[in-house]
Amino acid sequence: MIDTDSQTYAQHKRSMKTTLPWSLVRCRCGCKRRATHIGLADGFGMMSGCELTVRRWVRDGDRASLKGNETHR
Repeated sequence: MIDTDSQTYAQHKRSMKTTLPWSLVRCRCGCKRRATHIGLADGFGMMSGCELTVRRWVRDGDRASLKGNETHR
């Protein structure tokens, strides 16, 4: 059975690393820059974006989406 409790997901260790320099993927925050970093949870890639977006994701975790600061474009 899969546990979907949000506290379980928040316990995973989050980190970041840089992407390949020739990647053309764009950031999801709307800054129109290249997605230069990957957000990892327990070593598995979960998201990508500009450095600022990924640093906030690592720092704030699930709390970032609760603040309503992100806009979906």
